[in-house]
Amino acid sequence: LYYALRPVELIDVTDKHPCVVLCTSKECGYMGVLYLETGSTEFPVMCPLCKQRSCQKVWECRDPECRERFLMRGSGPDFRCPACGSLSVGTAEELDSEPGVE
Repeated sequence: LYYALRPVELIDVTDKHPCVVLCTSKECGYMGVLYLETGSTEFPVMCPLCKQRSCQKVWECRDPECRERFLMRGSGPDFRCPACGSLSVGTAEELDSEPGVE
């Protein structure tokens, strides 16, 4: 129980990075930050709430007028924001109060 409830500053995040994820399970819908192994993470990852391998990385448009949050559809080097079409996208770095995840 202590392990699950310990303060964040006591969590060892060496060789880990924060990643905003969304559980795609219709019954769950968890959204939060997980600390994942640097360089070796394959998605989907295990959801801490429903324990299914259904958490996907949340992406964010870097256009200051858009800032849409979304799940990547497809793959390849041509990642575009589904809302504005911008190529300036990256992983979501922190959680806001109400992100617009598509």
